[in-house]
Amino acid sequence: MPNIVTIDGVESTLITYKDRPVCTTLQLAQFYGCSEKNLSDNFAYQRERFEEGKHFVKLEGAALRAFREYPENSGSQISPMVRSLLLWTEMGAARHAKMLTTDKAWEVFEEMEGAYFRAETGTCTAKSVATPLKATAEAAKAFAPLVRVARLLGCDKNAAAISANQAIYSMTNINLMQQLGHTHLEAEKQDHWYTPTELGKQMTPSVSARQVNLLLAEAGLQFKRGDVWEASDAGKDFARIYDTGKRHGSGVPVTQMKWSHTAVAVLQALPAENKEAA
Repeated sequence: MPNIVTIDGVESTLITYKDRPVCTTLQLAQFYGCSEKNLSDNFAYQRERFEEGKHFVKLEGAALRAFREYPENSGSQISPMVRSLLLWTEMGAARHAKMLTTDKAWEVFEEMEGAYFRAETGTCTAKSVATPLKATAEAAKAFAPLVRVARLLGCDKNAAAISANQAIYSMTNINLMQQLGHTHLEAEKQDHWYTPTELGKQMTPSVSARQVNLLLAEAGLQFKRGDVWEASDAGKDFARIYDTGKRHGSGVPVTQMKWSHTAVAVLQALPAENKEAA
């Protein structure tokens, strides 16, 4: 069922293309109080100022037929004789308002920003925001490619998965691991992984977490990037990254690096003076 909006006293169907609000040339003409020919001529004369995909979408053939058949666009008044259709995005509508150079066009566009392109007003019930399920599905599509990129950068499978999840979260605010009920990933090769504090207790004599971190750096297994310790190429076989289930103030998940018990032997083999310095 079509959704109806009222712009400057003109009732019209809110139409969408790929979940994005768009306008036909006829709608823009009705809203701006001008003729379709006026808009078409402006577009033809200033074609270089319009970028397809950014300011407009051009539909032909099967894409146009599918658009006509979409139930929510049933009131868009598109003639069955039309073989090619231009749909104007918010940026395209703004470009037309600018080219008309009338106060009315700008006033109407400002109303369209809220009532048509971005929010619910009047009798409009449509939302341009994707449903949670659809947004999660889109995020999941990006997961495997991001994992592959992380692997190319040298991450093991677990670290690559954590990195991909963090990248998706930073872009979409969707934490796939959390939604799937996971706060960490199981280690690939070892049964147990330890925090620096736990690792220090396994050394003889035992040392603090701070000393362990310094020794790991001395052994070339990790380095500090800003305030965060990261595993070096040599340390990646000894370390794993875990999602703690917590978040920084920015919303990015807090991760923790844990170490294999085999790292203890590497640290114990360091010269005594290095341990004392740590």
